[in-house]
Amino acid sequence: MSNLLNEEVLSALRPEGRTVMITIGNSLRADDGVGPFIGRKIADQKDFLVLNALMNPEDIVEDAIAYRPGKIVVIDAADFGGSPGEIRTIPLDQIQRYTVFSTHHFPISVLLGIIREETNASMAILGIQPESVEFGECMCSEVRQTALDIIEYLNNLCNSL
Repeated sequence: MSNLLNEEVLSALRPEGRTVMITIGNSLRADDGVGPFIGRKIADQKDFLVLNALMNPEDIVEDAIAYRPGKIVVIDAADFGGSPGEIRTIPLDQIQRYTVFSTHHFPISVLLGIIREETNASMAILGIQPESVEFGECMCSEVRQTALDIIEYLNNLCNSL
């Protein structure tokens, strides 16, 4: 597993009680598809629900609230000036600054804020630095490896619960 998954990132990914993972992104825009890629590869488990929001996070708000999670994990591509594939936790109040590509009707920070407020859940937002968000379906190798490391970590962790 990559050294990009440091203890802060692993802690953010780790389920706590009923956990919902929300993945966001556009699979047609190269590395912006990292969230949906991860979302498709993580199996729902007992007390762990994956909501693959794709480019429309407003569509999953009701499902996320209805699940009544204790923890919310959000994964999206985020341009924070790092190296491709680098992953960081991002505070909710700073997510708009790092959003790579948005077609959302409401700012993502507002949507996530509504979910957090309605559920009173803790929230961890993980941004993965893209190399490119140009039209094209291929993720760069660094972003793909980070995604595979996250998938391996979560599937192993959830299978051991």
